[in-house]
Amino acid sequence: MEAHQEVIGFTSFSFERFNWVPVFQRNKSLKIMFMYARKWREDNKKNITTFLQNGGVLTVVLPNYKNPKIIQAIGLHHESSEAIIKKKVEAAALAYLDYAARFPGQVELFFIDRMPSVALYLFADEAIFTLQPNIPYKSSVGTIRMRQGVLYKCMEAEFDRITTEFNTRHVRKLTASTANPLSDQAGSAGERRASALPPPLK
Repeated sequence: MEAHQEVIGFTSFSFERFNWVPVFQRNKSLKIMFMYARKWREDNKKNITTFLQNGGVLTVVLPNYKNPKIIQAIGLHHESSEAIIKKKVEAAALAYLDYAARFPGQVELFFIDRMPSVALYLFADEAIFTLQPNIPYKSSVGTIRMRQGVLYKCMEAEFDRITTEFNTRHVRKLTASTANPLSDQAGSAGERRASALPPPLK
């Protein structure tokens, strides 16, 4: 396994080789922000579920997939079609809405009219983040891990600032009560899922 390199409190490593289990196990709070992070979400289904079963609180920030300008920007960044990007972000939204429905009061979902410049995983005791690579192909993504400190506090403050702007035009907040139609509302599963998604931001 690739050795971690630590300099002045920072640890760098290959994202694909990181062991998330102990980080999930010792924390009760996780704040995440990224474009969609499909592979991470699928690889950590068990970790996320166990984390929530143990009373953890999850806050998720995603780009507003109903804003064509944001989807276009992400598509250009990844050299992918807008239709594909929109589908990936929408799939991420539905996945976290499903967690919100299964664990009421423990999951919040926000949609922002911005393209996240980093993928951020902010646990209570450390932060893990990667820059969004400007490449159309898959490759090993360099990742930085840091314990609590000045930079950690800056990232936490930025995340909290974004998620407290939900009453402005930039951020749309979705809570468990709006996610409940995923499992409780009459109609087909597709209709329930569609009804739970946020309207376009003004």
